[in-house]
Amino acid sequence: LATTHANCSRNMATSSNPRKFSEKIALHNQKQAEETAAFEEVMKDLSITRDRLCVP
Repeated sequence: LATTHANCSRNMATSSNPRKFSEKIALHNQKQAEETAAFEEVMKDLSITRDRLCVP
């Protein structure tokens, strides 16, 4: 319960400060872009590997 209350207080403090909120959004967007790039790289590698296996 104490942890939940601390998290709630921290979240309220963050949401009341637009600058920090926009920084959190920017960090989230950056992380999402990095994860998307990593996913696309894996899919590209998979496609190349699959193409090599299918060539007679």
